[in-house]
Formats: sequence, structure tokens, C-alpha cells
Amino acid sequence: MAKNPVWLPPTADSPLDVSLIIGSFKRDPLQQLLFHATLPRSQPPPVSPEEVHYHVQPEIQHTFRPQEKIPAKALSGFFALATLSPWLVLLGLVRSTHIPL
Repeated sequence: MAKNPVWLPPTADSPLDVSLIIGSFKRDPLQQLLFHATLPRSQPPPVSPEEVHYHVQPEIQHTFRPQEKIPAKALSGFFALATLSPWLVLLGLVRSTHIPL
């Protein structure tokens, strides 16, 4: 049989009466005594190895990296033009074939 929970107090001199009570709003309840229970004194719960994670931890000091440098505007413009150049070539080829847009 398993140990009784820590929150359940042990029985002193007299055992506990365990009863089954069946009732409704229309009739008187039916009560049947099932057995008498005697609870031994419980032992303290074992200390979990995970318990250290549930205590107050020291404050974490955050360090942020320095702000990144922005590349030169001319370099950004060159790469933007390089990215858009296939579209410009495609648009030029479409216009040279005289296909209406």
C-alpha cells in the first residue's frame, strides 16, 4: 500500500469511518459504512534533485553587442541596381518585340 500524503493528518486514538453516501434532492440519502481506516504518521517528502531550479536565482546581467555599422549608400545603391537589372533587361526585351503591355 502506498504512503499516505503529507497533507493528510494521521489518526489519533479513533480510526476514520469511510462511508459511501448516495443521495438526491427527491429522496433521503442512502449511507453505508464501508470500513474503518487507521492512518500512520507520514514521513516528510523526499527532496527532489530538481528542487534547486525552483528557488530564487541570481539576476542575469545582460550585455548587448555594439550597434552594427550601416554600409555606404553608394554600395547599397549599386547592389540594389544589380538586383533590379534583370527586370530592366526583361522590360527592354519585351518592349523591343513590340508586344503591347
